[in-house]
Order: sequence, then structure tokens, then C-alpha cells
Amino acid sequence: VYHKIHEWGSDILKVGSTLWMGSPAIYYQDSLYAWENYAAKRVEIVQSKGERAIFRYYIDGLRFADQEMDLMLQISIAAGEYQTRNRIEVRRSTLAEPVFAAGIVAHLPTRLDTMLLGQQIIANFGLQSYHDEKLGMAVWTSDKYALEVLQGTPLDSHVLTFRPSSGVAEYSFAAAWERGPDPVQTQAEFIKLLQAELT
Repeated sequence: VYHKIHEWGSDILKVGSTLWMGSPAIYYQDSLYAWENYAAKRVEIVQSKGERAIFRYYIDGLRFADQEMDLMLQISIAAGEYQTRNRIEVRRSTLAEPVFAAGIVAHLPTRLDTMLLGQQIIANFGLQSYHDEKLGMAVWTSDKYALEVLQGTPLDSHVLTFRPSSGVAEYSFAAAWERGPDPVQTQAEFIKLLQAELT
């Protein structure tokens, strides 16, 4: 039902067992771990009126391999912006230097890796929506946090890794569809859109 085109739009991305579109993960000993094995999780709505929505996930006892963390993920979305802003705070960790990751679904075999306005970006553009229509996706973080872009497509995703500074890491992701409010038809138009989001 959600993949059908409706007046309000559509769920246009098939994600399967990937890292979805910008979902956070932990990168540890050359493996990616989704945030799915935890003792407790709660959600706090910080702001839901006006032109910005902000909410926080508090995740306690997040377990992966032989390690454990308590984390807070703040997600912020504003009217008129394509990007979703994410802030991770490490509240407790058995790892001295945890590494996080975020990615985009690897429906296309190639991607664009670039540094733009102090941000490490991975992006792709092409016929990759559920309906085989043009879709651009990107995830980025400041060079303050950025580590590396993983080789290949682990978890069928293009993946960017990053490290917190003083227990905090921030990253963003964005997507634009050819049927969106500002239709994007070419990779050049998508890159121009990303540049606007970064300024």
C-alpha cells in the first residue's frame, strides 16, 4: 500500500536488510551493527509545532559483539529542508573510542564520494526508486568527525564512518525524488541541492 503513488506521495525506497536511508549503526572490528539489540528505549518529543520537529531516542544497554553502550540520538527535521539532522551523544560506552556509521541503500553500483564545504559526503543519483524513477540520496558529516568511506557495499549499503568528538557526533542525510516538490532530474541538480543544504 505505501509503495503505491498517492496524492500525498509514496514510500519510494525499497530498503530490505540494508542500513536504510541514513540510519545509524556501530562500526566495530570491521563489522556493522544496527541499533537493534538493547535493554530499553524511550522517545522524547522535544518540538512538534511550527516549522521544525525534534525528537530524541534514548537507548540503554545497546549490545553488539562483546560491547555495550547507552546512547541518545536526536533527530531534527525542518520545513523546506531536504536534510534530516542527527546528533548522537554517547552517554556510556565500554569502548574508549566508538565508531559510528550511516549509509544509503546501494541500489546503484556507483557513488559519488566528495568533500564539500567541510563535509565528507557520499551520494548517488539515478533510477533507483521503488518505481524505477530518478532519486538522489546522500549522507554526510563534518570533517571534524569523518573517518572513511567503507569499500564495497556492506549490508547492501554505501557507508560512511565517523567518530564522536567529546562524546558527540553529528551527521545528516537527504533525498530528492523526480516527483518531489522541487523535481530533480540530473545528478548536477542533486549536487546543487546538496550545496544549498550545506550553506
